[in-house]
This record gives sequence, structure tokens and C-alpha cells, in this order.
Amino acid sequence: MHADHQELLSILQNAYPFHLLSEVEAGEIFKHAAVYQYEVGQTIYTQNQSATRVYVLASGCVKLLKNQHEKKVVVEDVQSGCLFGMEGADNQRRWTDAVADSPVLVLSLNLKHLQVILHEYPVLVDPFEAYYKAQRLALTRSFTWKEVNETFFFADHRHPAVLLWGLVTPGLAWITGVMACLLWLSSTGIGNMAAWYAAGLWTLFAIIWVVLLWIDWGNDYSIITNRRVLFQEKIILLYDSRQEAPMNAVLSVGRDTTQIGRIFQFGELSVRTYTGVILLPAIRSPELVAETISYLQHQHLTSIGRRERVDQMAAALRQQLSGEQPLVAEELKKPQGSNLGFAKFLSNLVMLRFEEDGKITYRTHWLIMLKKLITPTLVLVLLQLILIARLTGLITIADPVSMLIIIGMLDLAGLLWWTYQFFDWRNDYYVLTQDQIMDVYKKPLGTEDKRAAPLRNIQSINFKRNGLLGILFNYGTVYILIGDNQLTFNNVFNPSEVQREIFNRLYAMEYKQKLDEEKAEQLRIREWIEAYNRVLLDMESAQTQPSQDAYETEPATPEEQNGENQGTIALDENKGEH
Repeated sequence: MHADHQELLSILQNAYPFHLLSEVEAGEIFKHAAVYQYEVGQTIYTQNQSATRVYVLASGCVKLLKNQHEKKVVVEDVQSGCLFGMEGADNQRRWTDAVADSPVLVLSLNLKHLQVILHEYPVLVDPFEAYYKAQRLALTRSFTWKEVNETFFFADHRHPAVLLWGLVTPGLAWITGVMACLLWLSSTGIGNMAAWYAAGLWTLFAIIWVVLLWIDWGNDYSIITNRRVLFQEKIILLYDSRQEAPMNAVLSVGRDTTQIGRIFQFGELSVRTYTGVILLPAIRSPELVAETISYLQHQHLTSIGRRERVDQMAAALRQQLSGEQPLVAEELKKPQGSNLGFAKFLSNLVMLRFEEDGKITYRTHWLIMLKKLITPTLVLVLLQLILIARLTGLITIADPVSMLIIIGMLDLAGLLWWTYQFFDWRNDYYVLTQDQIMDVYKKPLGTEDKRAAPLRNIQSINFKRNGLLGILFNYGTVYILIGDNQLTFNNVFNPSEVQREIFNRLYAMEYKQKLDEEKAEQLRIREWIEAYNRVLLDMESAQTQPSQDAYETEPATPEEQNGENQGTIALDENKGEH
């Protein structure tokens, strides 16, 4: 694999956080870097191995694998130009295995050299520390929404000063309660034991309060990845929310600090999109985080690296010059579904999510169905109990035949009511396709309201789970901001997963669009090359072709003198035969 010195230096200079340095400073660091190449399947380092180096991926694909349930699981695909192996920054054991998934070229820095670099260039210290914490969190904690091709650049809780400030209230409450118990204890001998019990219970209550505040603080994250900006907030048994926006939807980043925040170096970051604001509260070094978002926005626009573009162009030119046809992946045939409508109806009856031909359909949670059906169900049960009571003689209202007719008619009405409520639940659904989202509200035998919007117009995707039932049964609402409008997927099961799937479809569409643009640009360049070669061939042909003066001219025939024959007679090798 060819390694161009200038190209490798450019990759190092554009890698986070070395982009903060000048070209000369990056060149000095490059002198300490070693260049390694790995073949497909070759291991760069293994989990639990002592870490001594960090790496920058110059080209190729590296997969990070982790032992989970006695098998290797891919936890991240390292993106070109990214740092990995950050365990070396703290001289720890490796968190994962790093394996080359293609021919790989990496720049490597020894831990000792890295320490010297951080000492010589203090501007790198805070970004390195933040990136290290984010990588450790991404690889040691479970984030179900994280994709394997997603890299954490910043991830942190609110500043600890916020937690300490929140503990002031339970601390004051505990002191007040204990002092009251002590006063009670000193004022009367009869209440001695009761005062001690009260003080103990109040202390236990204060401890539980503190623990809940600490857990609540630990459940909130502000996270910046190469794909999105998000804030995750959880309150035990009450609330669960994640607000996020794609990186390309970010318009501006504002910073707001207080006097206490400036003392302890934390502040609030407001990330503005086209239609809303995502607040990252009380984060450390807000200026650093804002700069990181700016860097990732630029990287988002140039996600396909120079080497990849050159390789793609070289492959395309080889195909064109050799006359080979590009390989087209054979589309897998999907099994045909059953044509039995009733079987399909039964299979979809209790399915809150199902996928068909790449289209994902979501329904509201089954608790919402039960809520709609509970009243008609109770009415039907009550009618049957009344009928049984009349037939057994427990009640004597009306004669049995009349009661049977009345109950039968009411049962029919109740069944119609039950059916109406069921289809009223079933006809409300939400659809996610490859390029758009839809929410459909339809009343049985009534109107249908269908709203659709293209995925490319999505500006932010948030979800909330409110209340104890929402937390216990894992349902909530997903809010999708599109321009000036908002689509909502109400009361869907596992809203965080719905949010993740929408975001994945959005990212896949954007990436496909970039690939199409790259292919269009390659096609234009190939057409230019083809035109250039054609002009060269025409010029060479004109230079080697004898001039017309070298031939003898013959007098024009009467046909050639005809006014209708105004064209020039082409020179012919068989001219002498005319």
C-alpha cells in the first residue's frame, strides 16, 4: 500500500484534535509518528492487552470488537481520519480488539511521545481528555441507539457543581429534621425512644433522597458524535427523554454562563436547528464543545476522504479503459408473503411494529388499545352477568324470552361498539419508508387524515416517556420537527428504538446522496478524460493525414456543377478508380 508523505501529514493535521495545530506544528508531531499497514483480518491490538500506542486511521476500515456473552461483537467501525486505541492515553489495558477489515494504513504515536506532545502543545490537553472520556463511555457503557459507524467525540454529565448544589436541599432538610428530633429528645423524657426513631427514619429518608439525586444526575448525558448532537435525560420511574438533531441540521451554537459557571468552567450550550433548540446544560468547557461541533460540521461535508475518492476514481477508470462492466450486486429475492388476507390480519393483530418491503409500520401501544376497549368489554360482561342472573332466577325483571331478546340486541350493539373501538385503534399507525415518514389517523366509516413528509427535511427527532406507566411499559411519543410542522408518533412502543430507526434511515439517505454526488462527479471527470483523448486522437490524425494539395484535382462533372450538389467531395483512397 503506497503511503504518500504529504497525504499522511494532511490526514494527521485534519484529525481531531490535531486540527487545532498549525501545519508546522503538525509536521513536528508527524516526525514522531510511525506508519503501519495491516492486511485484511490482521489484528492491531487485542482486548486486555497493555496499551502503549494510539492510532490515527489513514485509510481502510478497522473494526473494534468486544467480548459479550462469550462471543466477539462489533462495537464500532472506526472512521477514516479518527483516533482510536485511546486507552493508551492513560496507559490502561485495551477495552477492545482492533482488527483490519480491509487493507489498512495507520499513523501511530507512542505513549511517551504523546505525553511529550501534550506537554509541548497545551492546547491539545483538554480536547484529548474530553475525547478520551467520550471513547471510554462509548465502549464501556451500553447505548442502544449508538450505531457501529458512530464515533463519540464528547460525552459527559452535568458538571459536578450542579450535583453538589442539588444536594444542598436534602442536606438542609436533614439538618433541620435532626435538630427538631434533638429538641424533642431534650424537652421530654417520655419521647426519648420516639425521637431516636424519628431521627433515624429522617436520616434514612435523606440518604434515599441523596441517592436518587445522584442517580438522576448520572442518567443525564450531553453527547456529541460524528452524526448528531443529543441530550439524554432520565428521571427514575417518571420521565425518559432524548432530544437530538443531525449534525447537518445545526445552524449555530450559543453559549451561556453564569458567574459560578465561569468560576468552575461550565456553562449551557444551546444548539440551534431550523426549528428548535437543543440545550446541553451545565457542560464542562462549553467553548471546547462548541468548537468540536464546528469541526464535525465541516467533517460531515467531507466524509469521503481523498484517498477513498482517488481509489474509486482509479477503479472507475480501469473499468472504462479495460472495457469491463462494473460489478452489480445481485439483489436477494425476498420470500413471497402469504396472499391470505385473514392470516395476514391475524399476524398483524397484536404486532406493534412490523416491516414489509423495507417499509416499517408502527402502531400505538397495546395499553392504548386496552384503554379504548375496556368500557365496551365491561358493558358486554355486565350484560352477560345480567342474562345469567335472570336465567338462574336471581333477578325476576321481565320474562326470560324478553330478557334474552333485549340482552341479545344490546350484545349486538356492544359488539359493534367494541369492533369500532378496536379498528379506531388499529387504523392509527405510523409509517417509515426509505425516503419519507407518514402518520395516518382514520376513523372507521369516517374521515382519514394522512400526513407525509420527506426524510431529508427532518431537523430534529426527540422522544419522551412520561409517567410511571410509560416507563414501566416502555411507550411514549416521538416528536419529528420538519420545517415549521411537527409530526408525532404518539404512544408507540419503545420510542427510543423508533427514534433510532428514523435517524438511521435519515443518515442512510444522506450517505447515499453523497455517494451519488461522488459518482456523478466521477462520471463528469471520466467524460472530460474521454473528450480529451478524443481531441488528442483527432489532432494526431490531422497531423499524419496528407494535405489535399498533394492530390491532383479533376474538373467537376456536370452532376457536380449542379446547384443541388454544394458539398465538398471527400478524399477517397480509391480516387483513381473514378
